[in-house]
Amino acid sequence: MASAQDHRETEIARIVGEAYFHQGNYAEALRYMNHYRTTGGQMGRAENYLVGYSLYMRNDLAEAIESLSKVAGPDDKLTQNAAYHL
Repeated sequence: MASAQDHRETEIARIVGEAYFHQGNYAEALRYMNHYRTTGGQMGRAENYLVGYSLYMRNDLAEAIESLSKVAGPDDKLTQNAAYHL
């Protein structure tokens, strides 16, 4: 990321954060997703779910609730899974 162009840094942070999430490395997923958010990344439902679930798995329940609550939307699998963890 250090050698990435400024306009690509945010996108790379999200991709790397999601990759760590799928590997089960929730600490690194949170690190990169926080970088994504602070560099201007848009936190949609999917991004909030990644952050919320990662926080949940790290037993940071108060912050997990905040992120997972933002996932509510249409009656789909993402909403159902977020509601389950809430």
